Amino acid sequence: MQSLLITPKDDAELELLSALLCRLNIATMLIAEDEKEDVGMGVLLQQADRTQHVSRESIFSALGQM
Repeated sequence: MQSLLITPKDDAELELLSALLCRLNIATMLIAEDEKEDVGMGVLLQQADRTQHVSRESIFSALGQM
């Protein structure tokens, strides 16, 4: 089943949403900011275009410019 990630704007909204979901018997789980970033990175990796190949030279060239 799919999941829904909600980011409340403040602590009051977090409490309100948590209470509402609890009252509706909907399971919830709080995640830390770094875990949320991991989810975002996972989404980006799934959306990445894997059809093109990048040469080793262009990768090392880009790394050398950093």
